[in-house]
Amino acid sequence: MDGLRFRAPTLINDAISKLCSKYTYAHLVDTKAAFDSYSVNHIIGNDLILEHVHPNLTGYALISNVFYEALKKEHIISPAKENELTFGQLMRTMPITSVDSLTGIYRISKLKESWPFSGSLVRDSLEISSEEEKLADSVAFQTMKWPYAMDLLYNYYLNRNDLLKAKTVMETLALEYPTNAYFYESAAMIDGKLGNYEDAAFYFSKAFAIRPSFPVAKTLFVIYLKLDKPAHAMPYLDYAIQNNASNLNFLPVKKFTVEIMGLQKEFKKDSTNLPILNLIANMYMGMGNKDGAAKYVNKILKADPKNKGALNLLGQIKKG
Repeated sequence: MDGLRFRAPTLINDAISKLCSKYTYAHLVDTKAAFDSYSVNHIIGNDLILEHVHPNLTGYALISNVFYEALKKEHIISPAKENELTFGQLMRTMPITSVDSLTGIYRISKLKESWPFSGSLVRDSLEISSEEEKLADSVAFQTMKWPYAMDLLYNYYLNRNDLLKAKTVMETLALEYPTNAYFYESAAMIDGKLGNYEDAAFYFSKAFAIRPSFPVAKTLFVIYLKLDKPAHAMPYLDYAIQNNASNLNFLPVKKFTVEIMGLQKEFKKDSTNLPILNLIANMYMGMGNKDGAAKYVNKILKADPKNKGALNLLGQIKKG
């Protein structure tokens, strides 16, 4: 009885609910309730739906969040709180390029020129001026393949030194092609240039898992030591030693790393033991890791502003 007969009726939702009540290991994820709750006056409309069936970006993000919360509620997953994203963070950090967003707008506008819609944006009325708009128009109306458009967009941003947007392109490609290490490495290298070392480590580790290599292993253990995460550095340090493609001797670095891990355990037992912090700071300096050394120097000076060893190290750090 629906004029658009490919839409499922409410009876489908009722059947799903009954099956979840009947079978113990079937869990209901009530996305409709979430959509109702999110919508103005509890009426689902174009704040979550593109046309009459498909969710928009916010709608899909809401679906993913509701599924995630249901998995936690049923104790199917137990994620660490520090690794979680709020819904707001998810919306802010999704790697979506402006070309993809505009492509969606253009395609839906084209769709809405036909029944049962009326009064939609007509393509001829669109103002296509920016590089993003030109690429989106080409993708939306099938005069250019999406991967080629992303390549042009990436190089466009690089030429303008817009590293944040260039990184978004690489993140988008990594999601589309999750087994291609190149996209993860490219995103990681941009993060390194931006000083986003946590993100750089994340993307380099993804690349390494797909395609292990000496250069990536070397980069990863350096980043993790810079971040004062020696335990994270160890697997990549071991790989670099076993697959050393340089004339560098990494054994002293490993010796210091093992000793730092031991000292960190000792410090957890006695957080007033400043000499341990001095030892860690000096070891990091011995590796040329000024970021790691500075972290411990600051800890020492916070507890003892006149500590001679820490002040001496601080002077060395500032010289570099």
